[in-house]
Amino acid sequence: VGRLLKVMPEGSSIPWHRVVNSQGKISFPEGSNKHFEQRQKLLSEGVTFNKAKINMRLHQWD
Repeated sequence: VGRLLKVMPEGSSIPWHRVVNSQGKISFPEGSNKHFEQRQKLLSEGVTFNKAKINMRLHQWD
């Protein structure tokens, strides 16, 4: 999935920010601009975090 997201054309409408790793964490390095951007997008959608980890029981897609 990560490789496909990396080669997506600029301006694609796929919600890339919803893709997190199997631990429920953002894969971009913490402190990076992309990590901050992804976290902000998820927070704006109501996703909750416990420190750096998403509560997957509440937010994972079935």
